[in-house]
Amino acid sequence: MQAPRGGFVYNYNPITAQVTSVSTPEGETLNYRYDGDLPIGTSWAGVIAGDVDFQLNNDLVPDSITVNNSDAISYSYDKDLLLTNAG
Repeated sequence: MQAPRGGFVYNYNPITAQVTSVSTPEGETLNYRYDGDLPIGTSWAGVIAGDVDFQLNNDLVPDSITVNNSDAISYSYDKDLLLTNAG
């Protein structure tokens, strides 16, 4: 994709057609991780760097999220899968 400040580069997995990374003209990069079709994490590099990992439960909603390998933030849901607790 071309923007006034330069081009963005999108990389795809040739088998799954999932976006694997996006790079900005300034060199910032987002990398995406999947378990099959499900997104399970994102990392970014550049001026700001970090990592976010998602643990999904059997209902495919986040069970916990970890930022930069710190303590996980856990989530609870009611029977309708509405969030009832975070943290």
